[in-house]
Amino acid sequence: MSMSTHVLIDDPAAAVPLSPSTPPGRPRTCLGPDEPFPGVLAELPLTQVQVLHSRICCQLDEDYRTDPSGPHPVTLDRHHELVEELAIRTRVAAEHGAHR
Repeated sequence: MSMSTHVLIDDPAAAVPLSPSTPPGRPRTCLGPDEPFPGVLAELPLTQVQVLHSRICCQLDEDYRTDPSGPHPVTLDRHHELVEELAIRTRVAAEHGAHR
């Protein structure tokens, strides 16, 4: 489980707060291991979970390209949490669709 700060996003299209290293006016598409991450993904709307998943996948890609030792363990853990959350939501949606 992540030891990260819980950050809710009011706007589904908005990103999690940017890293202090991000230049002003330039949105960051990746989510580094030092940046805030929600503690409870189940509380977020689907679109926010999808945005987080996209940003974590971007970070994984960047880490694989730039770090010979591979992605940071925090990024790998976050990716695993997001994949699990999306799988749960997919399963629940399928079950509700099958019972209609």
